[in-house]
Amino acid sequence: MRNGVVAILKEAESGGAVERVNLSDRQLRLIPESIGRLHGLLVLNLSQNQLEVLPDSIAGLEKLEELDVSSNLLVFLPDSIGLLRNLKFLNVSANKVKARPESIALCRRKL
Repeated sequence: MRNGVVAILKEAESGGAVERVNLSDRQLRLIPESIGRLHGLLVLNLSQNQLEVLPDSIAGLEKLEELDVSSNLLVFLPDSIGLLRNLKFLNVSANKVKARPESIALCRRKL
């Protein structure tokens, strides 16, 4: 796990308010389940990495409005993505995702 991810998670665990996280272009292969603890997160940019899956704990990002996972190696999105009721922007371009989960219809706005 890269230092940037560790620092962000430590900040969240210490009660810090993290609203925007940009972890783009860091050659990340995985995102830890603990990312779901960033309850106040509004914007998450994970683009241009080597992610093959997103953790189910992403559902813990209750306030998330923007999620960019473009240019990764994703084949599917977790069903838990439908629990992101405030999601307004989702970028999954340049991945191998063939179908969106039905749960995505539960998101607040049409994506």
